[in-house]
Amino acid sequence: MPEIKSNSLLSFYQKVFLLFAVLILMTTVFLYRGGFSKEFQLEQLARRSLEPNKALLNGRPTVLEFYADWCEVCKAMAPTLSQLEDKYQSNVDIVMLNIENPLWEGFVDKYQVNGIPQFDFFNSSGDHKGMTVGFKEAKELEFILDSLIADKSLDKINSSISRKSDVRDYKSNLNNNGIRPMSHS
Repeated sequence: MPEIKSNSLLSFYQKVFLLFAVLILMTTVFLYRGGFSKEFQLEQLARRSLEPNKALLNGRPTVLEFYADWCEVCKAMAPTLSQLEDKYQSNVDIVMLNIENPLWEGFVDKYQVNGIPQFDFFNSSGDHKGMTVGFKEAKELEFILDSLIADKSLDKINSSISRKSDVRDYKSNLNNNGIRPMSHS
């Protein structure tokens, strides 16, 4: 009687098939979770950022960005902020604060966030130097970051950027009667 060999190892074709199936499964999960989408970049920026109190006390200029996951402008700016974070990582801290996270409610109130994205700028001593709300081009933010690093006033930035930036002191953001757009009064 002929002897039948029992081979418990997978054949070459079975290994190739399994490898192919695993790659398809990994790609599907990656794409399902957002892949390299702007939402994913926004989430990654937030995860990498320092806590605001640490950033404000570490002797480097700091940018606080107030954002929300549903904010389309915030998502659109995520790739730019990621590039700026890479470019300025040793000189400036970029801190992401989700306005819907109760942990940051005190900062939202303190800096009177009434629109997003809102950027608040601090010098290396942690002094508030100005703020701006809304979409900003990369070159505008680069100019502001360079000004913070050089400890220049942000008041003169408006004349140096082709598209006007509305950098201003956050206290001027209040209406005369103290009612803000988010106050629902």
